[in-house]
Amino acid sequence: MYNPKCLKVKSGTSVTIQGLFRHQINAMPPFDGVQNPFKQDQPATTDQTRVLTAIGQYGIWCYPHGDENGEGMAAAFWVVP
Repeated sequence: MYNPKCLKVKSGTSVTIQGLFRHQINAMPPFDGVQNPFKQDQPATTDQTRVLTAIGQYGIWCYPHGDENGEGMAAAFWVVP
């Protein structure tokens, strides 16, 4: 599981997610039309660091331990002003 599973951060916060061959990072689809900053062409097998600037909610999930609906190994970020 990701720890924490849900994270509330202020806009401008840098977040790093550990990606490994066995825990590939995938971005959930946009929520309320806001593009997910973790979106990539393919799942990431290396650490991913993003500065979360856009206010909104974003999600990630692990392939093969979760899914884009938030089941299993998944996490959410809530970026606030």
